[in-house]
Amino acid sequence: MENLAKVKEHEELRKDMHNGAILLSDRNIANEYRSRKAMMNNVRDVSAEINSIKEKLSDLESVKTDMQEIKELLRGLAK
Repeated sequence: MENLAKVKEHEELRKDMHNGAILLSDRNIANEYRSRKAMMNNVRDVSAEINSIKEKLSDLESVKTDMQEIKELLRGLAK
């Protein structure tokens, strides 16, 4: 048998008197929390991926500039 006590001023929370754990008693709130947490993790992952792509694009732009300089040098040598 569970021995749960209501948490003062928080109707959705219960305290397990056996081990002191604070538990959500409302499944809807718990599911909403899990959904928000998963969404924030996805946002973080997408943000990291966007930053990685930006870095790669910057590297590509540097290579493009270097290639342009090499072309100009080669044209100068060909004259």
